Amino acid sequence: MDKFYNTIHKFNSKIIIRKNVNRINIIRNVIDNIGDYMSSPFRNFNINGEIYDIYNINTIQNNINQVVVGGGGLFHPCFKDEMNKIFRRDNYKIILWGCGLNEHGKISSSYDINMLKKCTLIGIRDYGVGLPWVPCSSCMHFAFDQKYSILNKIVIYEHKCFPISNTLPYPRMNNTSNFIDVINFLGTAEYIITSSYHGVYWSTLLNKKVFCKPFSSKFFYLKYKPIFIENYKINGEPDNFPNALIECRKANKAFYKTLLSLPS
Repeated sequence: MDKFYNTIHKFNSKIIIRKNVNRINIIRNVIDNIGDYMSSPFRNFNINGEIYDIYNINTIQNNINQVVVGGGGLFHPCFKDEMNKIFRRDNYKIILWGCGLNEHGKISSSYDINMLKKCTLIGIRDYGVGLPWVPCSSCMHFAFDQKYSILNKIVIYEHKCFPISNTLPYPRMNNTSNFIDVINFLGTAEYIITSSYHGVYWSTLLNKKVFCKPFSSKFFYLKYKPIFIENYKINGEPDNFPNALIECRKANKAFYKTLLSLPS
């Protein structure tokens, strides 16, 4: 799968990759959560380097000089020990790219200021928190450029751990599915009901109208807001955001250029 996803982006071939930079990326690198899997900038841009799962960072070599943290909700309490390990070392530059807050059962949370002070470059997916906004780099995928025929008025896309009520009689898929299958599924609907962060994000990039059943603070920092629902009572009409894809790609392209300009 990595081979497939690493062959899709050639939008700026004139940029020269610094050959002397030993760079790695840290995400939650698991295939059974396709949002986490696709959040790696190394899968969405032409960047040399290895992708590490955050629970496997003890194997990071000493010759690494840049560590790209994100995307995904890595500022989650369950990753606190691993994040501390990343920030404890001082032999590399730390770059935050598309990661964000993620505290379950809350509508707000905050960053560790001491961690932020150790970062050479910051671009986080949370909007309106006083930090540079760079949303998930999965927006760069060519699947968002395709045209989709509407086959369903409403579909459900659920997080595997936070399912949507099975009393709702609509086609459904969850975040263990293949990325292309997910985008095809979302693309062929007019409205999306979702409990997944990337379900909201990807649906928005496809210019869909989104209802979201949130379970974490991360949903409340989205730039493009869905309609949040409780007890599956739907009030109001969600907005479309036709410029979202362009804006998200612009932020990521700019961040990519800045990253490549950093001295080794």
